[in-house]
Amino acid sequence: MVEQIIFYWGGEKLEIPELLVQSARLIYKKEIKIIQISDELTRKVSLVDEIIRMKPTGNLMIDRLLGYSKIRTVNTSSLFLDADTLCLNKINFKEYLDGIYLAKRTSNPMINHNFPQHYPEFENRYFKEVMPYLAGIILIKNFKNFFLDCYKLLLKEPLRLQQWYGDQFIIKMMYDKKPSDFKFLEENFVYILEFDGKNKNIELNLKPKNMLLTFKGSTKKLIGPIFDHLTKIRIK
Repeated sequence: MVEQIIFYWGGEKLEIPELLVQSARLIYKKEIKIIQISDELTRKVSLVDEIIRMKPTGNLMIDRLLGYSKIRTVNTSSLFLDADTLCLNKINFKEYLDGIYLAKRTSNPMINHNFPQHYPEFENRYFKEVMPYLAGIILIKNFKNFFLDCYKLLLKEPLRLQQWYGDQFIIKMMYDKKPSDFKFLEENFVYILEFDGKNKNIELNLKPKNMLLTFKGSTKKLIGPIFDHLTKIRIK
């Protein structure tokens, strides 16, 4: 069964996806296939096995869901990741049963319904209420690709959701419609790095069972230094 990592990226600067791919190669070598989904102008990231190019609509959530829908997920273990993620440990995909695996959101702040534009449906709502699952970490093991259904549902939503938040919003809708299709990744599968909203502090306390490290908000500026640090530790 093919094991593969899939990420979406668009733009001239490739530092972030390059670090994702480098971290995967350090751990998996050539044992895993890495697929990049991009627009027609974005360069291919080094060490990627395949690039799938899409004509962009200008709406990020639409473009990413449509791109993900092009991936064959039957007879594969397909890990869909946000590009601002580092691989920490080798995942034993054989341990997972067939199905779609979601990562539950851990933090639960109130949504700023006026950012990046006005979202009246999110006023006075918390993230776990309306977007309890992370769109940036999804494993599909030998199961139908549900992203095409997500894409079709999102096309019916307001433009603001097609531009931001929409993928997480729709994934909850898909789960509520047929929860039997879904399973959940282990609680420590991913370590989410984000600034404390009050003190602007971060704490990096990785655990042996953390398979992935993903960066939120302004912590993305730390991807390079943390990658370098983790690489030195691994070499030692």
